[in-house]
Amino acid sequence: MLRKRDVSWVKRNLKLRIEHPKKPLGSKQRQHYYRLRQKTEETLQGLTTLLEILPEQQSKQTFNRENMGPFLKALFSLKGDEIEERRKRVLELWHFMLIGSGHSRYSYVANLIGEERLQLLAEAGINPIQALYVVATK
Repeated sequence: MLRKRDVSWVKRNLKLRIEHPKKPLGSKQRQHYYRLRQKTEETLQGLTTLLEILPEQQSKQTFNRENMGPFLKALFSLKGDEIEERRKRVLELWHFMLIGSGHSRYSYVANLIGEERLQLLAEAGINPIQALYVVATK
């Protein structure tokens, strides 16, 4: 888990990067970023394990819109510097979620919203991604 001082360090360093964008990172800064990435990866792996093993009653108390919303908004945000790099990262994540996650799009959506509902929507000319939106907004 990240400590408050890690987050403060990143904020301070970001301010320096904005003020001096062409100044290369020093070895201590690179090491600090490396350790932060390692901690973040370990945290994400731990959260993934929890999602896989927790009973749904417990998962829904933590992995819900209130708790995950700010994270997901930040993850998919296009605000900030280096917009082209950010756009590429976000597109790659969307591609993975919609196509590359190992699930066929149709079977995943059918499991999520129900085969009959998906068939009815498909007959109306709505593709699986649109069907997710239609059902989620009702």
